[in-house]
Amino acid sequence: MVREGATAVLILADAKQVSRTDQIAQLARQHRLPLMSPFRRLTEAGGLMSYGIDWSGVDRDLAVYTARVLGGTKPSELPFE
Repeated sequence: MVREGATAVLILADAKQVSRTDQIAQLARQHRLPLMSPFRRLTEAGGLMSYGIDWSGVDRDLAVYTARVLGGTKPSELPFE
């Protein structure tokens, strides 16, 4: 990263990068590069910030919508959130 002149690290939502979060965070810390990603885990590992979807309530919301559709509500009548 440093050899190529990087001044910051931006991680995208990519399966290869997700599997190497600890290594990426360690390299960014080692070279004192600010690290940004959509994953909270990288911020907890020493990254500067994360910005992305809060997945914690998605499964609950999906279950509520599914139950409403199975209960007879037309999908077109459900609010888009």
